[in-house]
Amino acid sequence: MKRIIMSGKMREAIRNIRLTEEEILQASNEIYDILRGDVATAEQHRGRDYITQVPERKVGKTYNIIKIAAETGYPVIVHNSAWGDCLKREAKKKYGWNITVISYRSIPMYADGMKCSVMLKDELVNIVDVRDRLNQGGLNWISVVGIN
Repeated sequence: MKRIIMSGKMREAIRNIRLTEEEILQASNEIYDILRGDVATAEQHRGRDYITQVPERKVGKTYNIIKIAAETGYPVIVHNSAWGDCLKREAKKKYGWNITVISYRSIPMYADGMKCSVMLKDELVNIVDVRDRLNQGGLNWISVVGIN
C-alpha cells in the first residue's frame, strides 16, 4: 500500500480546482472503470486490498462505490453508521438502488455467515483499520476495493 503525503498548499490547490461538467463526467467514468477492474481482480485474488488514490473533489467517487455496490451486492464499508444510513437513503431515494452499508467497527458482527469475498470501502475509512477488523474477525480472505 502506498501513502501520499500532501502539504497544506497542495490540499488548498486541490480544493480550488474547478472542473467543467464534461471533465467531471470523464473523471467519474474513469473512476468507475478502475473500480470495476479492481473488483474483477479482487474476485480472483482473495485477501488483497485494491485502493485507488483520487485526490480530486466532487468527481463521483462515492457515487461510483454505491453504483458498484448496487450492481454486485457487495457491502460498502463506511467510517460511521450515520454516514452509512445517509448513503443507503440517498442510493434508494435518488437512484432506486438497495445497497448494504456497514460501519467498519461492526465488520466482525456483520461477517457471521457472510458469503461475499469482496467489500467496498468509502474514502473516509482508513484501510488499515478495515484490514485490522477483518483480520480480528478471521476474515483475512476478504478483499477490499475502494478509494482514498
